[in-house]
Amino acid sequence: MLATGTLPALTLVALVQTPDLPPEAAVEPETVHEFGVFLEGIHFATDGTAYVSDVPGGTVYRIPPNGAPEPWTSAAAPNGHKIYGDGSHLVIAMEDAAILRLDGEGNALGDPIVTSEGEPLDRPNDLALDGDGFYFTDPGAFEPSNAEGRVHYSGPDFQPWPVASGLSFPNGVVLAPNGGTLYVAETLTNRIIAVQLLTRGLPGRQSELVDLSGEVDPATDGFLDGITVDQDGNVYAVIHGGGRVYVVSPGGEVLRRYRAGMAAPANLAFSPTEPGRLYVVGSRDAERTEGAVTVLDLPGREGVHR
Repeated sequence: MLATGTLPALTLVALVQTPDLPPEAAVEPETVHEFGVFLEGIHFATDGTAYVSDVPGGTVYRIPPNGAPEPWTSAAAPNGHKIYGDGSHLVIAMEDAAILRLDGEGNALGDPIVTSEGEPLDRPNDLALDGDGFYFTDPGAFEPSNAEGRVHYSGPDFQPWPVASGLSFPNGVVLAPNGGTLYVAETLTNRIIAVQLLTRGLPGRQSELVDLSGEVDPATDGFLDGITVDQDGNVYAVIHGGGRVYVVSPGGEVLRRYRAGMAAPANLAFSPTEPGRLYVVGSRDAERTEGAVTVLDLPGREGVHR
């Protein structure tokens, strides 16, 4: 007979096994689109149509499956982008310090979101959907002394409030598959922060998932930018300027360091219609003059499309 407590321990070991990720040397990034501009904010519609943000050019492009990029709408330094189940869009316009609400053709749906609990937004950056609500980062100035970045939550009334503060340039943001943990890429420290959620919009304990500063120095090796998750809760994070995609387990272990196919990756997303295909956007060069979309083949991995 097994001793008391043995079975739970064995079960735990089975649950935390490393997922089936291909070796780093086996993944060769493929370039699928070339742009003359720096790209951000990739997100997919359920039919596989991709949307990417041309930040300096003020244009959001739509890329149909197996089609060519085409202008979709304009915004002042567009960045983060998400699509609700009803087909409406949220697009961040950084220069206007606003979040735009748009229909499927890129037309405005009501007033933009420009405040949180009555205070003006600073320079919002990225988004994560949670049902009919959403979280978004508002990092403030890109300066080493900045520790005033915030994360906000908005319900379906589009009246946001802060849920985390005191962060050093919170950038990419994504929810765990079960919706119980919010991950935030803290760019100026190269850490990923985990915020436990008591319920939607109500934060609990805040902790560090992983600290990459020991191997990724912002001054020389680049910094954390966009993040996403797969079906097992592994976090995928691009290193902007370092040309890598890091894969971090829910327990904080670095599992893989894949090449991104560009020097300055900015964001990434799994395709909902192409299993195992992880798309990356950014710039081929550190000066952000040669934009690109690359794809990594990761068989068995699927995204969580929030």
